[in-house]
Amino acid sequence: MDHPFNRDLQNVLDADEAYDFLPEGSWLSGGCGLLAESLHRLISGSEIYLVGRLDQGIPDHVVVQLVYGNEAIYLDYSGVQTERELIAAWQAELPGVPVRLCSLSDALAAGLDTGEVLHQQRLVAPFCRYLVNELGVVDAERCNPDWEEDYEECGPSPC
Repeated sequence: MDHPFNRDLQNVLDADEAYDFLPEGSWLSGGCGLLAESLHRLISGSEIYLVGRLDQGIPDHVVVQLVYGNEAIYLDYSGVQTERELIAAWQAELPGVPVRLCSLSDALAAGLDTGEVLHQQRLVAPFCRYLVNELGVVDAERCNPDWEEDYEECGPSPC
């Protein structure tokens, strides 16, 4: 999905200062949990979701879900995306394997081990501060799939 928040988020996450929060990996491999937990803390009404080989008990990725009416969108390093876009990206990453999506609460209730993807709790608060300092307001309205091009509070990128 082409959305102005995508560009803003990727610019901030691609900065060296953002990578200082990650002991290893990238925002799509190893840092997705920190990013999702931080966005979840900043965006009221959001919910954490797991993506991947969940039928095999393997959560490969963590995203944040926001619901606008009947439409759910998901946030990760790629920015705002539909469920179809998210699943397609992970099917390309894991060819021939069923890719599933479920809420963190459902995964925990089913006994799924999330330790591999949600392990950086101590960094969430400082990373939230970093995101707010760099992005400005991070809320559900800014991620709305029906964004208006003249939205005034669009953060550091030119509106």
